[in-house]
Amino acid sequence: MSMGLRELFSFNDTDHLGTIEGLVAGIEFRGTNIWLLILAMLIASLGLNVNSTAVIIGAMLISPLMGPIAGAGMALGIYDWSLLKRSLMNLGIMTALSLGASTLYFTLSPLTAITAELQARTAPTFFDVLIALTGGLALIISVSRKVKSGNPIAGVAIATALMPPLCTAGFGLATRNWPFFFGALYLYLINSVFIGLAVFLFTKYLKLKEVTPQAEITSKKLKWQHVGLTLLFGILFVIPSLFIGYDMIQESSFQTNVSRFITRTMQFPTTKILDVQKNRKANPPEIIVTLGGTPISQEVITHLSTLLPEFTLDGVKLSIIQSTGLVSTQSLPVHVTEETPLINPSPAPIIEPKDVAGETIPDEGETIRKSLLENIEQEVLVAFPTLDRILWGDLMVNPQKPFSNSSEFKVYANWRPRVIPGDKMRLATFLKLRLGIEKLTIEDMPE
Repeated sequence: MSMGLRELFSFNDTDHLGTIEGLVAGIEFRGTNIWLLILAMLIASLGLNVNSTAVIIGAMLISPLMGPIAGAGMALGIYDWSLLKRSLMNLGIMTALSLGASTLYFTLSPLTAITAELQARTAPTFFDVLIALTGGLALIISVSRKVKSGNPIAGVAIATALMPPLCTAGFGLATRNWPFFFGALYLYLINSVFIGLAVFLFTKYLKLKEVTPQAEITSKKLKWQHVGLTLLFGILFVIPSLFIGYDMIQESSFQTNVSRFITRTMQFPTTKILDVQKNRKANPPEIIVTLGGTPISQEVITHLSTLLPEFTLDGVKLSIIQSTGLVSTQSLPVHVTEETPLINPSPAPIIEPKDVAGETIPDEGETIRKSLLENIEQEVLVAFPTLDRILWGDLMVNPQKPFSNSSEFKVYANWRPRVIPGDKMRLATFLKLRLGIEKLTIEDMPE
C-alpha cells in the first residue's frame, strides 16, 4: 500500500537536463521579448485604469517576466553563479523597463480615479506569499516533466499576478501616491522572491546537476548553510506581510461588524441610508452615515450609539449626516426635551427585515431608481476624471417614477484634488438631461 502511494506521488518522469535547458531558455531578454514586455505592461495598465480584469489577465498571458525569476531560483539551487547573475540582471532590466512604461502611461492618462483593481495590489499579505510559493512549485514541476503539456509559465503568471503590482507601482510613481508605490512594489518583490524560492527548493529536492565544482563546495554542512541562509532571507522578507495580513483581518472584521450594525439597527420607514463611510484608523474609529428623507432625532441617534458594543464596535464614534447637518454621538446633549421630534417614539429596536422566505423584498420603484443611479454614477465618474464620489441625496428616496419636475434636487459631489472650473455646471447639465429633470444643483459633499 505504502509503495503504491509512493509510486503515485513520485517524480520518476523528471527530465533533469530538459528542466535546466527549459529554464535557461526563459531567461533571455532581447528582440521580441522586449516588445512583448512593453506591450504587456501597457495592456495591463489599461486594464487597471478602466478596471477590467479580463484585460489584465490577457496582459499576464503574454508577459515574459516569469522566465528570469525561475531561472534565478534554479541557478541558486545548482550553484551556477554566472546564470544567477544573468538572470538577476535581466530581471532588473525588465522590472525597470516595465515600471518606466507604466509610469509613462499613467502620467499621460486622463483617467486618474483609483479603481478597485489598482487598490487590490497595494496591501500584500501572507496569503500572497502562499500563492507565490505554490505557483512557483507548480511552475518547476510542470517544466521538469518529460512529457510537457499546457503553458505552465503563463498559468503561474496569472495566478501570482506579477504584472499588475508593477503597473500599480507605476501608477503610484506617476501620481506621487507613495503608499500605492511601495505597497505594490512590495507585492511584486514578494511574488518574485517566493516564486524563485519555490523553484530553488524543488531544484534541491530533484538534485539537479550542480555546476560549481565540488572543490568550491567541500561539505554537506556548507551546502546546508547555503540553503539555510536562503530560507532565512525568505522568512525575513515575509515578516512585513504578516503584519499587513493581521491588519487586513482586523479591517475585514470591522467592516463586517459595521455592516451588521447598519442592517440590523438603522432601518427607518421614511429615511434612506445614502452613504456609509467606515474609518477604523481614525482616532477614535468612526462610522459616518449619510441619511436622506425624514431626519431622525438626537434621542434615536444616542440610542443607536449605545448599541455599538453589541456588534463588537466598542469605542467607535457614530456620526450622522442629514438635512439638519452633522450629528455626532460624542457631542449630543444628555437631556432631550419633550419637544424633540422623533421618527420612532420608542428606542430604535434591532430590526431583522424579512418576508416569508426570510429575505428582504425591495420596493420595485426603489430597485429601479437604484439601478438607474448606479449606472449613471459609472458614466459620470468616467466623464469627469476629477470627480471622486457622488451622493444622490433625495433622488435616491424620491417616490416619483419618473422623477418629478416640480421638485428641486441636490446632488453632493466630492472632487479630487479640486473641482475644475465649469465642471459643476457641466455635471448639473449632464444629470438634468440624463435624468429628465429641470431643477438640480451640485453641492460639495459635507466634510
